[in-house]
Amino acid sequence: MLEWDVFYFLIFQNPYPSVCLHLQTNFADFLVTILASFLILQIFFRSSNCWFTSFFAYKSSFDSSFDFFNNFISSTYNWK
Repeated sequence: MLEWDVFYFLIFQNPYPSVCLHLQTNFADFLVTILASFLILQIFFRSSNCWFTSFFAYKSSFDSSFDFFNNFISSTYNWK
């Protein structure tokens, strides 16, 4: 976990406070971005409480619709 050690050093033991403040601001922006992305995903998949399972349900429905499209093309234009 070298990255976290470097991150801890830069945030808490940095001799330059302006750089420390800048990193903390960027980290706060990063957290806000992550939370906003999670909120957008929750809204997009709000049919279920868990957006992760909804994503897989959406993916499986997309795969089945793609199979339908593929079967339609293969039946319309017989490649055999």
